[in-house]
This record gives sequence, structure tokens and C-alpha cells, in this order.
Amino acid sequence: MTYIDLDQLTSQSGYNLTSDIMLRLIIEQHTMSTNEVIDRLGISKQRLVGLKNQRLLHEIKKGIYSRKEVEMMRMTQEKQNRFKHQKNAYELTPAYRILDPLHVIINKSRFFDCLTMVKHKDSDAVYDLEVSGALKAADDTYKVGGKVYMLQHEEFDHIKHAADLNMSNILKMYTEADFLTFLESTEAQILGLPQTTNYAKVLTSMKANQTP
Repeated sequence: MTYIDLDQLTSQSGYNLTSDIMLRLIIEQHTMSTNEVIDRLGISKQRLVGLKNQRLLHEIKKGIYSRKEVEMMRMTQEKQNRFKHQKNAYELTPAYRILDPLHVIINKSRFFDCLTMVKHKDSDAVYDLEVSGALKAADDTYKVGGKVYMLQHEEFDHIKHAADLNMSNILKMYTEADFLTFLESTEAQILGLPQTTNYAKVLTSMKANQTP
């Protein structure tokens, strides 16, 4: 087994990170747990075992799978319409919703999942459009003094109108300064956010909005 010196890898990456943070980011961005795979593919544990036995999915370590491999299988299943009649199947879109000109909500899970797909050069352009759409919606909302919220998957699906925001107890509002900090963060660079179509344009626009 090849030994990888994590400290050396971190220092050579060029990112201002500790080796612990680098390891966490690698695990979060490039692997999935058994439950995450089951949720993503909309399958049972028995079906997952079958996929492993057929060598269609490879278990890196007990309960750990390659995110890219799972995402590619997801894309294949979508193309074959295997989820056509599965109402509860996990979908990567919509990743955001414009409630009105002053309120935008972003589905945190879908946003980052779409971003993962953007990093795959052979993935469908719809994912880039979704992330780019979320960025533009946030920028447009900030320009008119509106608010942007980042929500978990379950909460997102229950909010259809601005009035519904008053019923939620787990909202996380992002100010324009918060959003700008995220866009410029090392994490955003590693996630591949600059690869999205309008990243540079939105970043420039938000910086201009921050100028006194």
C-alpha cells in the first residue's frame, strides 16, 4: 500500500490549511457513507450489497464509497429513467428558489451536490446552470436589500412562499458579507466554485456592492 504523507500533501497543495482540515475536506468532498449512498441512489441496503457484489460500486473501506463513482452511477440511472416512478428519489435540482424579489432560499445539500457535479467535466450542463442560477439569484437579491437563506434539504422543500420563513426554526441567513466571504474562501476554491460560469461576474458584483 502506498503511504501518503498528509503533512507533505497539505504543504504542497498551496492552500493555507492544516493537515487535519485537508483530511476533513477530502473525506467530505470525495467520499460518501452507506446511508448517503442509499439516499442518493434511492435504493435499499440489499440493493447496495448487490451492487457491491456485482462490482458496480466499490467499498473503499467499510461503509465508505467514492462520491464520484456514486454520482456517475446516479447520472447513469437518471439517463435510463430508473427513477421515473420513485416519488421519494433524491433529486439534485432545484438547488435554490426565488420566493420573491427580497427572499431567496438555497438548498445546501443540492447546491454542494451540483457543485460536485460541475467538477466532473463530463457531467450535464444543468448542474452548472443550477449553481450559477443560485449565485445570480443571491447577487440580485442583495442588490435590492433582500435576504438569502441556506437550508437543509427537508426544510427547503416545505418553504414555498416568503411567509413560510416565519414558521421555520432552523433558518441560516447569509448576509452579503457572509456570502462574499464564502465565495473567496479556500473551501470554495477546493470545491471548484470558480469553475461555474458566472462565478467571476458575481464575485466582482458583490465586491462592488460592498464598496462604501
